[in-house]
Amino acid sequence: MQIHMLILDGRITKNGYTKPEKLIFKGDNVVECCIIKLCELYFGPKVKDKIEDKLGSSEKYKIITLEDLK
Repeated sequence: MQIHMLILDGRITKNGYTKPEKLIFKGDNVVECCIIKLCELYFGPKVKDKIEDKLGSSEKYKIITLEDLK
């Protein structure tokens, strides 16, 4: 299963627009991966660690960005 997301990071480009970052999540645990990545981006690594503990997952998730595809 795959999930494609555009995430606004709040950084403004030269034209004054916020540039979204496209993330592609792949694998069997896609929903958990999305939750963990969004929490890390918006709330920080401490909240991400707490959520990982609640999910009981210690494995790394596969996140593909546009730079990986180039």
